[in-house]
Amino acid sequence: MKFSGTQGFVNQLVVYILVTLAGGGSVGLGAVWMQQQITMTAAGNKVLERELANLSRRLDDLNLQVEQATTPSVLEQRNLELALGLEQTPREKVTRVMGDARLMLAAKRDAPELTKFTASYARYSRPEDR
Repeated sequence: MKFSGTQGFVNQLVVYILVTLAGGGSVGLGAVWMQQQITMTAAGNKVLERELANLSRRLDDLNLQVEQATTPSVLEQRNLELALGLEQTPREKVTRVMGDARLMLAAKRDAPELTKFTASYARYSRPEDR
């Protein structure tokens, strides 16, 4: 069935208008959905930020309590209250460590193994030993 003249043009125009409206509607719907997702993500971020601030306050409070409980005067008082008989370490035996003590202890612990490894590697890496 072939349309003549203006009827064919009108049918094509109607189809193009419907396709344009459907495409524009889907783009609009996508934009609204994207805005909704952004809003939901922002609300979730606000909740997480509040929880993080609350945890940070609690951590600061706990650190303060630990610092107050580990002062020398409080420790001496608890020693006397509980009759533990502990003595304070003389200042001559105290060694101050600069930097991260865990890294230094790990290096000290691993030092013999590393020297063995490097010695064996050096022994086998010389061309005349092969």
